[in-house]
Amino acid sequence: MYELLGNIAMGALGGFGVAISGYVKSCSGEFFELDKFLLTVILGTIVGGAVGLTGLAPEAIIAFPAYAGITAMVENLLKKAIRG
Repeated sequence: MYELLGNIAMGALGGFGVAISGYVKSCSGEFFELDKFLLTVILGTIVGGAVGLTGLAPEAIIAFPAYAGITAMVENLLKKAIRG
């Protein structure tokens, strides 16, 4: 149970990192969009929970960038699927 919660927390942190980097990347005159930021954090949390449910227990030092990378890839694929 605690392992799953740890995975969910690491996923949320990974999503937060991706959201921050996305905001920094687009700081060239764009407005901060809280809904996009929160959706990325939520997506990271879901990714962390999903990975946790698989029973995998990656070390914390590896989990953050792994979840951030998975979150970024899933987010980009979802954007492509929705926008066409």
